[in-house]
Amino acid sequence: MIYDTGIVNNITVLQDGKFIGTNSAAIMKFLSNGDLDPSFGNGGISLNPNPLSPWDFWYESGLVMLPDGKILVVETFDTSFPSQHFSRVIRLNSDGSWDTSFGNNGCTDKVAGKNHGSAVLVQPDGKILLFIVHTVPDSSTNEPRENIQVVRYLPNGVLDTDFGSGGYISHQIYSDPWHLTLLAGASFAPEGKIVLGGQTYSDQLNRDSWYAARLLPDGSLDTSFNHSGIAYLPLDYCHALAVQPDGKIILGGHNLFNPPSNNIPFLLARFNTNGTLDTDFDSTGHC
Repeated sequence: MIYDTGIVNNITVLQDGKFIGTNSAAIMKFLSNGDLDPSFGNGGISLNPNPLSPWDFWYESGLVMLPDGKILVVETFDTSFPSQHFSRVIRLNSDGSWDTSFGNNGCTDKVAGKNHGSAVLVQPDGKILLFIVHTVPDSSTNEPRENIQVVRYLPNGVLDTDFGSGGYISHQIYSDPWHLTLLAGASFAPEGKIVLGGQTYSDQLNRDSWYAARLLPDGSLDTSFNHSGIAYLPLDYCHALAVQPDGKIILGGHNLFNPPSNNIPFLLARFNTNGTLDTDFDSTGHC
């Protein structure tokens, strides 16, 4: 039985054929035959020993296996009283116990954000990048706007204050105030660059769009990518991101309705390394 809702958010296959999955409130390790691994956590399940309150809903995402067998997971909290959203990175030992040598008793300090997607990457030097959606006041109207925030930590889980502004960098994805920005994923690209993908409900041309953004290793936008660091495609729902070895970017998702049949088609799109749609991909760049 899979703990809690049974909805698995992430899964990683290990070299020995075992695999780790995450869902609401739990990280689970399975044997190669699908049974829970009794050597991990409590009967194969590692639960959160330190929720922010008894009424929290939390879920795990952005699973990364480290070379030493330890596990990094993004944990996002939606607190009920009052309604707030936070994210943090936790580190587990290979047996599923919390690694109390990491951050503050096993986790980084919480960062205010939204529950609109999150991701975690580990640089070759061991530094940790957390990607979340957060709310900032719009510069012209002072109304709430959703940006993508990048937070960097040292390998021990302490905030890296040499990164951006005190460890934080925020990027606007051209969402109008009060419109949502969603993060589907993050991945490394060649030369240490970083690619983000997702959707924005109002881009700079006032359309619902998928977006792909590329950052330099210091977290700034890479302006060699579509002249601004961000490329858009007017489609509805983006759920997945992958970067090919040659640096081309693939996004996956669907359109809500497709007249005249009103079916919901599965969609893929591919961007060249300069941010243009790759017309060698199904002749239009998307299919």
